[in-house]
Amino acid sequence: MKSGKAPGHDEVHAEILKTLEEEDLDAVTSLFNKIYTTGVIPEDWLKSTFVPIPKKSSAKRCEEFRTISLMSHVLKLFLKIIHGRIYRKCEEQISDTQLGFRGGLGTRDALFAIQVLVQRCLDMNKDVFLCFIDYEKAFDRVQHEKMIQILQQVGLDSRDVRIIANLYWNQKAHVRFSDNTSEDVEIRRGVRQGCVLSPLLFNLYSDLMLRRCRGSESFRYEDMEIGHDLMTSSSWDPPTLNFSGLSLCCNICRSRDVDQLGKMEAGDVRYPPRHLCIKRR
Repeated sequence: MKSGKAPGHDEVHAEILKTLEEEDLDAVTSLFNKIYTTGVIPEDWLKSTFVPIPKKSSAKRCEEFRTISLMSHVLKLFLKIIHGRIYRKCEEQISDTQLGFRGGLGTRDALFAIQVLVQRCLDMNKDVFLCFIDYEKAFDRVQHEKMIQILQQVGLDSRDVRIIANLYWNQKAHVRFSDNTSEDVEIRRGVRQGCVLSPLLFNLYSDLMLRRCRGSESFRYEDMEIGHDLMTSSSWDPPTLNFSGLSLCCNICRSRDVDQLGKMEAGDVRYPPRHLCIKRR
């Protein structure tokens, strides 16, 4: 846990936790065990403070700000333990094409995979289309009820699922901007910003959506995921080469199973599907 980080609603700094004696650590362990056994989460842990940070000096509209969330450092420590308990089982459920938020994987692997794909298509004298999709406010659109259902389907320990459910279904937050603070409001969707569990939960959530897209008989494609960014690629023989397949992919990613998956929407398509120009021998 890094020092110098702003505390959550309980005002407990990370530096304090680092100075705890063995007797104090035993008390914290006892507290964690009680919370895990009963599923009852302290009220201070359910409250977060949202702080808007302008993306540029002239920011005025909401979309021109990014939001950081201040949460209890004690809660972060507790959730780190929960993360260790559920990580392996969750990782087993996530597709190998997801390269975001995973140890030892990242954008370099994605770039290498694209290079290999293009080279193979060159060798086979085929054209390649690439479509890059960025989900709009991806973390904020996760539906809590559906997320809990997914965790149950994965087969996690019921106590772990209960802790996560209670953490999300009862959370509140207020916004702090300059010297002003808003009233508390209920948070009814989205994974928590700054929470160690959030990347893992989002990967599980988005993976289900993409599995359902893959299950469509209308089109076939290969995909690569980097967090909330998705790259789809496809190649056809020249007689059937067109944009319809990737256009359908984009539309399905925008709208398929909206009620079931919680309105995971693609952002504005600034860059259309890319046709890589390949010289034919």
